[in-house]
Amino acid sequence: MNEVLVESGIVIKSGNGIAEIRLNKNESCEECSAKIFCSPGENNLRTITVSDSIGTLPGDKVNIAIRGIEVLKVSVLLYGIPLILIIAGILAGMFLLKDSNHKEIYSFLSGLLLTGLYYTFLYFKFSMTKKLKPLSKIISSCRSEII
Repeated sequence: MNEVLVESGIVIKSGNGIAEIRLNKNESCEECSAKIFCSPGENNLRTITVSDSIGTLPGDKVNIAIRGIEVLKVSVLLYGIPLILIIAGILAGMFLLKDSNHKEIYSFLSGLLLTGLYYTFLYFKFSMTKKLKPLSKIISSCRSEII
């Protein structure tokens, strides 16, 4: 998966090798597989935190890129593993509680419990990490001239 998704936007904040970018509106955003990286900010503006190796300044117009493999990794982490966990919880509940009158509901709840524990683990893992490496990076910049 060597595809690279490229978006353009304007730097809102920058410093310490990290920049926050306000992405330009795009009509194809609803179908985009990388929309999990963009977070709606104030007034539903899409913003993203990226690695800034070229030293941009607020107001600069930039192009950012994210590799398709990174989108796939995050998708598996957020959607694939929880799906497997909920199915495993249901199957384990059905097997372990085969003599119970309410095995279906308990099996479903065990699947939800496993998935909830997984998301709790992810939340604490990523909230305790002080410095996360952004998955996307700035590939070009155009310094805006303020008159």
